[in-house]
Amino acid sequence: NGVKKTGLTQRVAVKTLLMDGRVLVGVGNIYASEACWRAGVRPRRAAGSLRQKECDQLARAVQDVLKAAIDAGGTSFRDYVGVAEDAGFFARELAVYERAGEPCRRCGALVRRTTDGGRSTYWCAGCQRLWPLRVPLGLAREARERHDAISRRHRAPVAAGRARRRALCGRE
Repeated sequence: NGVKKTGLTQRVAVKTLLMDGRVLVGVGNIYASEACWRAGVRPRRAAGSLRQKECDQLARAVQDVLKAAIDAGGTSFRDYVGVAEDAGFFARELAVYERAGEPCRRCGALVRRTTDGGRSTYWCAGCQRLWPLRVPLGLAREARERHDAISRRHRAPVAAGRARRRALCGRE
């Protein structure tokens, strides 16, 4: 709910908004990526485009990630230890952060990485769509079949063109 009430421009990326100390305190780079993954929201998506349901899911995801991280003693990488010389173990539970190229734990698609302002952003293109699918429940199979048919029609000419180029270059 707070995401919609911030008054910030609608074009600000969700992850940037989560890390903004004027909006939310305590959510850093790691936890923002993880919360976006748990909510199924692409980190680079414009915050103003989120529907209320997605805002609610994101708020719950932020709370869940922070609670899990606190329960695990924080997130420690490499040689960092806390005041009591104890390492945090939340790094073992990370679903996307520093897992680029590995399969997503939820859907199996590859986790991707980009850099925004010198900060790494990790997400799964399979379960964190830029725009959510808006297909009525009963039509899901029909819509998927229609999408697959369109994809096949598009791929066929591309593959044929690729084969022609290979033949011309002598790389049959």
